Amino acid sequence: MKLAQQLADYLVANKKLSIQGIGSFFLDSSYNPDPDSKSKSDVAGTITFESNTATKTDDGLIEYISKHTGKMKTLAASDLESQLEIVHQFLNIGKSYAFDGIGTVSKNKEGNYSFIQGIALPERIAERNMSMETGSSADMPDFKSVFLKAPKQINWRKPMIALFILLGLGLVILGGYYLYKRTSEKEAVIDTENTEPGNENGTIVIDSSTIKPDTAIQPTTQSQTTEVNYKFVVDQFQAMRAFKRFNQLKENGWPIQMETKDSVNYKLYVLMPVATTDTARALDSITALNGRRVFIEHKN
Repeated sequence: MKLAQQLADYLVANKKLSIQGIGSFFLDSSYNPDPDSKSKSDVAGTITFESNTATKTDDGLIEYISKHTGKMKTLAASDLESQLEIVHQFLNIGKSYAFDGIGTVSKNKEGNYSFIQGIALPERIAERNMSMETGSSADMPDFKSVFLKAPKQINWRKPMIALFILLGLGLVILGGYYLYKRTSEKEAVIDTENTEPGNENGTIVIDSSTIKPDTAIQPTTQSQTTEVNYKFVVDQFQAMRAFKRFNQLKENGWPIQMETKDSVNYKLYVLMPVATTDTARALDSITALNGRRVFIEHKN
């Protein structure tokens, strides 16, 4: 049985209940609290209240609580002190406090207490008996429920979705960087190749039969309709890439030739007999096959 119910029962048994710092409640001695009694007195005005801040708690109240709850007196006194502290806290913040089965006490701005009788004691006792039979009872007002808010439930769904999106973007960026790095490494290997197949010491082997001196060729006096050899420059590279490109074009069946002035920069070219009027068409055709811009350097 809850402590608030014990206060109402004590008032019924002793016709008086004194609460420290608040005042005393008085039950009319002519009132019959038995809900099953055939002779019922008028319930209105059966409980009166006398406000007195100097009032002390009844001495027999602790013993009454201890007897009916089975607790030691020290524990009963501690429970009563905690309950009365909650009552004072409610009243001090301007809230009314309802004593179960007795009535409601309020505190005005002047510090005086007022009382309004609640549900009649017989009705309250009947409700209490029914509640005890069904094993359920109303909860007492909790001080924490007034001053403390329930913890707010955190919705983790949106933060988790955002986290997965960030992880996905991170994986995409990391994958792109990895592919870029591998591509860059492959291009670097191609650019730094400086040996031909079979050349294990890393030196550049130059086939002198494919190199011709860069000598000026005298212009011909043939007519424009006569075919003459034109020098179509295909590519210009330094040694490492020049030899690689030269071998590629040779493998593809090009009549490619190579020349250099300083053994550093190499020029790849093709000598083709072309009519003067067909040089533009020949340039377009060779450029399309080569994939790079081709130009005529001079006639031969």
